[in-house]
Amino acid sequence: MAQPQHHQLPPPDPSSASSSSNNNTTTQKPSIPPLTSISPSIFTPIQGDELLLPFTPPASRVARLSAKIDALDSNRRLVRDNMLALYRRECARLIREAQAEVDEPAAASAWSTPSEDDLEVMVANVMAVLDKREGGERGEQPPAPSAAAPPNFGAFVPRSRREYWTTQIEITISQGLRDLKGYDAHVAAIRKEYTDKLEREMQSAMDIDD
Repeated sequence: MAQPQHHQLPPPDPSSASSSSNNNTTTQKPSIPPLTSISPSIFTPIQGDELLLPFTPPASRVARLSAKIDALDSNRRLVRDNMLALYRRECARLIREAQAEVDEPAAASAWSTPSEDDLEVMVANVMAVLDKREGGERGEQPPAPSAAAPPNFGAFVPRSRREYWTTQIEITISQGLRDLKGYDAHVAAIRKEYTDKLEREMQSAMDIDD
């Protein structure tokens, strides 16, 4: 899956760098590494003592396919949660970098950066629209953009530092939603294959009973 492409930051101001070095580093939060891959999202936690529980093989092919579908659905939810957590962390990193820039004396009065509460509202609003579309609710929503032409939030040169950082967050959220949509489509294809096999097995079992 593609990763968010962020614009390169301009060279730091030497004066701001010197002022940063004078800050009390003991009060700084731990740094957040940039998001370079969402591959770790496929690793989901083991629930409780499930590895220690005795394994009972499925009694039939119908039971085996049903168990596969249940496991696929459960894993999908966990992976989606991991993906959302990674992109939320990336947005938090961008907000922290923006805040560090704003905290410089020379820039403190120039503009303000979105807070983490602003981020939560932004993500919630976008996800609400996505959930409605997945659920078949259209209402007065605008037409969905073409999958071949996703919105390009980086198409224009930012006019201010606030606009620059806001654009980086928009790019990250947009990429996250595309990755979620791609993952959902991937899982849906696998689930359909299992469901089709399950329906055939159930039909065969009914034919035998008849």
